[in-house]
Amino acid sequence: MVTDDTQMTLFTAEGLLRYLVRGRIKGLSTYTGVTANAYLRWLRTQGEAPVHPVGVGEPFGDGQSGWLYQQRQLHSQRAPGNTCISALRGIRNLGEPRKTTARAAAG
Repeated sequence: MVTDDTQMTLFTAEGLLRYLVRGRIKGLSTYTGVTANAYLRWLRTQGEAPVHPVGVGEPFGDGQSGWLYQQRQLHSQRAPGNTCISALRGIRNLGEPRKTTARAAAG
């Protein structure tokens, strides 16, 4: 069993690795944007999707990009926080902070 914290850690690491590789190959990249894309792939593993179409510079489409996403044992909900899910679902622009309400944080 892979906990929700471990899942998020893995997708964070994936985002940072993609940022480093993309920066070296293409010469431009932002860790916030690439890591946000990684979190959106994680969101898909939880059976959720962003409300707004987002994803810049790398295939997002149906969210099935990358080796990590294809690991079926990560496609299990392990009680992720409501604030995390709602913040990711509401992303409008990659890499921009998402504002949550106190009510969402309590949920």
